[in-house]
Amino acid sequence: MAQVCAAAVTALLITSCGAADDPKAAAASSASSAPASASPSASPKASSAPVGPGEVRIAGEVDKPYTITLADLRKLPQGEASVEFISAKGDQKHTYRGVPLHEVLTVPTEAAGAPGGRRSLTRRALLGAGGLGAVVGGGALVTASMRDAPAAPGASRATVAFHGPQQAGILHPRQTHAHLAAFDFGARTDRGRAAALMLRWSTAAEHLNRGEPVGEEIGPPGSRAADTGVALVSGPAGLTLTFGFGASFFDRVGLAAARPEALAPLPAFPDDRLDAARGGGNLFVQIAADDPLVGWHALRTVQRLAHGEAKTRWVMSGFTTAPVPGRSVPTHRNLMGQLDGTANPSPADGSPLTGGAEHTAPDLTAHRPDGVPVIAHSAHIRLAAPGANGGATMLRRGWSYYDGLRADGTPDAGMLFVAWQCDPRTGFVPVQRRLARGDALGRYLVHEASSLFVVPGGVRPGGYVGQALLE
Repeated sequence: MAQVCAAAVTALLITSCGAADDPKAAAASSASSAPASASPSASPKASSAPVGPGEVRIAGEVDKPYTITLADLRKLPQGEASVEFISAKGDQKHTYRGVPLHEVLTVPTEAAGAPGGRRSLTRRALLGAGGLGAVVGGGALVTASMRDAPAAPGASRATVAFHGPQQAGILHPRQTHAHLAAFDFGARTDRGRAAALMLRWSTAAEHLNRGEPVGEEIGPPGSRAADTGVALVSGPAGLTLTFGFGASFFDRVGLAAARPEALAPLPAFPDDRLDAARGGGNLFVQIAADDPLVGWHALRTVQRLAHGEAKTRWVMSGFTTAPVPGRSVPTHRNLMGQLDGTANPSPADGSPLTGGAEHTAPDLTAHRPDGVPVIAHSAHIRLAAPGANGGATMLRRGWSYYDGLRADGTPDAGMLFVAWQCDPRTGFVPVQRRLARGDALGRYLVHEASSLFVVPGGVRPGGYVGQALLE
């Protein structure tokens, strides 16, 4: 499993709803959707400037808002965002269509009536600002923006934008197939060569996310391998590539002083049976797609572009339930039959033992007539609950895996568990320690692999992952 850090939520500026023709309504819409890095609050001087007819005020960098006309706004690529939350009326789901806020904040300022340059989102620190606590605790999760792109007949047209305030593949809905891979630098790799590799990977990811071939000009020096184009017919298929750095990365590139304290080694937990060959690594890549061929091709491309700089240390591949057309995306059901990431299910409908539907909050105070708790004291859902761990929360993203048979004939199968968080010392570690002391589910589990990586913030057009650190 890998624990990494995520930033704030990608948002849309809603422009296609009925009120979008009203500048005040559109501005209010942007305020309700804006992430922390694009706060709609402006400085008093800027906010006092009048908003003209047919204009919308947008917040760019902190305290530096600017205006853009609705006509220019509508020329930008449209996207969709799905919001799911729980209210007094039960589970709610709404889909909004508009312009991805990142696209608005990176348009040439000439289009907004301001001469010179481009206005972009502020670059985040390595661990990001804010975190997932407010996102998960608030009960709402906004998907990353998606756009349609030309594709072959019958191909998957879903395209996930590579550029944005945070990397893709964290807040985007989980795809059906994934590869988790780690790489180790070669003996000659230094800071400059590491930066060149991250530039190649980032440039390739931008093309792959759009379902485009990766040209030979992106390849590493001395490599004779070329893109086979084997997956082009399948379209983008919702592909995302997410890159991270291990603790040893900072030593290898001469930036040990910049290593985040949150990358401290994880403590040993009881009953761990960790395989060193399937843990650690200088670099981490999560590749996920809704088409297995697209995901495999992306993995091979990443490996090919690492020629001469980094070698694959380990790869683990997983899968999950495919969505049914016309239905909402189902919660991942692992190979033990559990709905992973919501609550400990009953065998019938996936609801907690205290009743309701899958997303109904379990009543941890409920007791049977004889005084015995309905949800046992050793239940996984009780021990892992935020209220039992000082409010510790994580964004879970898991896939099942099956790697054939072991030497004794038993299945080599289980779950790849990714926990996105800002600091494992206040998230994963206290929760895992509590689980290790008495989780009834533990008797059925064996922890065989573990890794920890930090994931830099998103990439602006023309940049690459980790640029703020490496330059």
